[in-house]
Amino acid sequence: MINRQDLFLLLVLLQDESVSTERLGAACAELGQSDELDFVRQLRRHGIVSPENLQRSLEEVRSQLEGFGWKESEAFDHLLQRTAPHRIRDFWAHWCETKPAAASGDTDLRYRFDERRGEGGIGTVWEVFDEGMERTVALKELKQSAAQRPSLHRRFLREGRITAGLQHPHIVPIYDFQARGVAGKLPYYTMPLLNGGTLLDRIRAHHATKNEPNSSGLRLRELLLSFVDVCEAIGYANAQGVIHRDVKPANVAIGLFGEVILIDWGLAKRVHDAASDTAVADETLGDEIKFSETTQVGHVVGTPAYMAPEQAAGDIGHVGVKTDIYGLGSTLFMILTGKAPHQKHVGEDVRAAFKRLASEPTPLARSVNPKVAPVLEAVCAKAMAFAAEDRYDSAMELAADINRVLAGEEVDCYHRPFARRVVAMMRRNPIRAQAVASLVLVVGVLCAVLMAYSWSESRQLNLVERGGLTKVVEEMKLLVDSQMQAMKADASLLASFPAVGNFIEARQRGKKMAEASASEQMISDIRALLKWHPEYLSVNIIDAKDQRIVRGVQRDTPGGSTLVDISEPIPLVTWWKPFLAYCLKLPQGDTTYSGVMARQAVTDEQGKLHPIQLLGAAVREPETDELIGAVVVEVDFEQILLAPGSELAKSATILVTDDQGHLLNWHGQPPRSRLPLRPGEPVEFVDPPLEGFFDKKVDNELLIAAQGEQPGLIEIRRLQIEGKPPGGQLDMIVLHSLQTFVEDAVRYHYWVIGVAASLFVIALVTTWVMVRFMLKDENGPLAS
Repeated sequence: MINRQDLFLLLVLLQDESVSTERLGAACAELGQSDELDFVRQLRRHGIVSPENLQRSLEEVRSQLEGFGWKESEAFDHLLQRTAPHRIRDFWAHWCETKPAAASGDTDLRYRFDERRGEGGIGTVWEVFDEGMERTVALKELKQSAAQRPSLHRRFLREGRITAGLQHPHIVPIYDFQARGVAGKLPYYTMPLLNGGTLLDRIRAHHATKNEPNSSGLRLRELLLSFVDVCEAIGYANAQGVIHRDVKPANVAIGLFGEVILIDWGLAKRVHDAASDTAVADETLGDEIKFSETTQVGHVVGTPAYMAPEQAAGDIGHVGVKTDIYGLGSTLFMILTGKAPHQKHVGEDVRAAFKRLASEPTPLARSVNPKVAPVLEAVCAKAMAFAAEDRYDSAMELAADINRVLAGEEVDCYHRPFARRVVAMMRRNPIRAQAVASLVLVVGVLCAVLMAYSWSESRQLNLVERGGLTKVVEEMKLLVDSQMQAMKADASLLASFPAVGNFIEARQRGKKMAEASASEQMISDIRALLKWHPEYLSVNIIDAKDQRIVRGVQRDTPGGSTLVDISEPIPLVTWWKPFLAYCLKLPQGDTTYSGVMARQAVTDEQGKLHPIQLLGAAVREPETDELIGAVVVEVDFEQILLAPGSELAKSATILVTDDQGHLLNWHGQPPRSRLPLRPGEPVEFVDPPLEGFFDKKVDNELLIAAQGEQPGLIEIRRLQIEGKPPGGQLDMIVLHSLQTFVEDAVRYHYWVIGVAASLFVIALVTTWVMVRFMLKDENGPLAS
């Protein structure tokens, strides 16, 4: 009962805006129903005010009474005037609102308690019969021990109110909610009674019998479909601004008819609701891991076996929607492996365990159960990513990916190997897959037959190729001679260009404007010629008076496409001077060419040497026939040999050397004899018939010799380019071994047999795999 001194304390408390009028009204209503309850004790038990605030309020009451000489009526009037009227009205409204329900006593008569169904950390679940609705329901009541703790009392009320505000098929509905029990009894709420067990029970049953044939895949599919329902429930709650913070299989009830209901919203909170960031003290949670209320960094809320890193770290500010995503990923981990993702180590204390959970990498499902499908492991890993920003953005995205996996479709977080994509395609299109298998089989057999036939023809083709070797070399000689004549014509044409003569004459007479005009036209003509002829390295205009190159265009590298103008006079290199002296004696229109300057070869980007040849023609004044200069074309002789020798290089080795046996370049098949293959080094032949070959002055020599114990054919052709004056000799050696033909034929024979056999086996295996996967209907896309 409330006495007069309690009224003084009540007025003092109403003057404190931090004290809830609603809770004061409920406390007074409950106090009025029992003669055994004391107002001050009631305030302390319900935690309405802090002990310090309560002590200050009691001292204020004593001070007021002493100030008025213990005249209670005057002190009461003074306190009443100091109290805000709206606070008094709010308090009275809450007291009156609570009293009728408490006084009626109807609640005790409405529910008949039949059986206790379970007990948790703060509540007890009863099976009761609702006399008013004539149905059996579940009633969850706050435990007496939890009621003594204000934080757990508030948690129970928050659980009921939040759950009642969520209207979703997979979230438990609240039928009746009483924040304060009858006649001093405990708060409770009622909900549907589900008798089918929990998702945890289904998971354990699945893994206990997963080795039984023809059932494992179906049960896993059912579990994943139930998991999708849980994702949809969390997605809805998150969209309403509520996070669950304790998603785990034990909190998912499954009815007898497969209905999936997410329960136990005791740790739920509304986003940005700081008042609900309260830890659970010494509560035994999932996987028998017991943790203290707080860690060094803050409150810890949740089940450690399924807890996100930010929860274990007590980082309340980062606990949000992504935390529920992690809980869903942990639930999926349990479905796939039969084990919770986090386990307590033997001998590990609470703080060390939380520190480990907050920092250790997220476990992978296949590390626990290698039979888990890689695509499901990838989805689970994304949901349980250590960094919250790497997880799914919403529970609905996670549900969508699980549905895609069940339908055999691709997900963004996992790219299936090609073989698995092929298998998925075959399962979706079995008729086409059978047609492809038949086609592969037919093609394999046809390939085997055709390759066997081609082997029988290979030796005949080789004989024909050997017989045509000599003819190819002769044709190569004719092509080189033909190109030489064409290059001489180009040099003569350049010397007869009016722009060339005008340029040299204007330069010698000091006519700058005429020189510039003629130079522009001349350089344009030279550039066009070089673009058309990749074998020309440079075109040089030489003034007969000062014996220097005064204009020209050159390539940056042999075979390169970049052209560089020569705009300033440059002196002649030493080995050009004898050739230029002879060239300046030629009559107008006549041309000459040097021997191949093998020792002055240029190097390309691959390190191969390109022998050089010079083409020259004198430039004379048309009217007086006076010698005024010369045109010298620098030719990359490697390009001359490359075009006609390309066909021959497919089956033989072509060595290009100077007349001393120094290797300049090689084409075609790598030589089988001991050759250095390094440009600039002498070719040391080991075959006796080639000894002393470079001492001979023969042209177009054919040598047939035996190489070891195997018969061989070696054909040697020397292409000697004579110049004016003689400037060197180029030797082209063609090596073509008969043993190469024999070895190639044998190798080709075995290759044909191997390819034919492989194609046939691949066709058979592919057909078998296709048929097997099309007929197999055990796990479908969930197979490991």
